[in-house]
Amino acid sequence: MTPPNNNKNLMRLLAAFSQFSLTTQSKVKTLINSPPSSVVLPPTIPRILFSSSSEQPISGSSSDFGLGTHPFIIQLAQNAIHIPLVLFTSKLTNKLHKESTSIKQNTVYNSLGTKCHVMDLSQFPEESTMDIADWHEAWNCYRVFLESSCDHTLYTRWNDHYQFLAKQDDFRNNFPAILKFDIEERTRYSLDPREFNRESYLCHFKSVKIEVMHTKIRNATQNLGVKHTSST
Repeated sequence: MTPPNNNKNLMRLLAAFSQFSLTTQSKVKTLINSPPSSVVLPPTIPRILFSSSSEQPISGSSSDFGLGTHPFIIQLAQNAIHIPLVLFTSKLTNKLHKESTSIKQNTVYNSLGTKCHVMDLSQFPEESTMDIADWHEAWNCYRVFLESSCDHTLYTRWNDHYQFLAKQDDFRNNFPAILKFDIEERTRYSLDPREFNRESYLCHFKSVKIEVMHTKIRNATQNLGVKHTSST
C-alpha cells in the first residue's frame, strides 16, 4: 500500500534532517520546540499627524516675540497727536527701544489744553520718504498696535483701509498716490475724527491720484524743457 503524501513528505524531511550536523540538528530542535513569538504589527497610521492638542501654553505675552510699541508712541496717541507711520518701521522701532535716552522731547499742549511731554517728531524721517517695503512693514506693525488699542469697529476700519490700498492695481506705479492718500487720511483722522463715509473716502482717493499724476506730468515737462535748453 502506497503511503499518503503526508507520510512521504515526513520521510523526506527526516532523511534531510539526518544529513545535518549534530550542531545544526540541535538548533533546529530548539526552533521547533520554542514557543511561537508574538509579532506586533504597527498600528494604523492616523490621518492627522499633528494636532493643536499637543501644544503647550505660552508663558508671558506676545511682546516676548518682539520689541512691541514703545511708550513714546503711546504718549502721542494718548495726547491725540498724529503718529507718523514711519515710527513703526523696524529701523525706528529699534532706535526707540535702544536709544530712548537720546530721543529729544518737546513740551506741548494737547487738544484739551493740557501740558505734556512728547518726543520731537522732527528728528525722524518724514512719512513721505517711505518706500514700498517700509510702508508694508510699518503697516503690519501699526495694525498690531491698533488691534490692541482700538475697539473692533475702528480697527476694522483701518485694516480695511490698508487692505484697500495694498490691493490697488499697478501698485508700484501708483505708490506715490497711495502713500500720499494714506498719510492724509490718517492725519485728518488724528486731528478731527469723523465717521467713515465711503463716497467721500473714494472721492478723496481719486483726487489724490489725479493730483499726483498732474505733478508727474508737470515734472516731466519741466525736465524736458531743461534738457532742451541745455542742448541748445
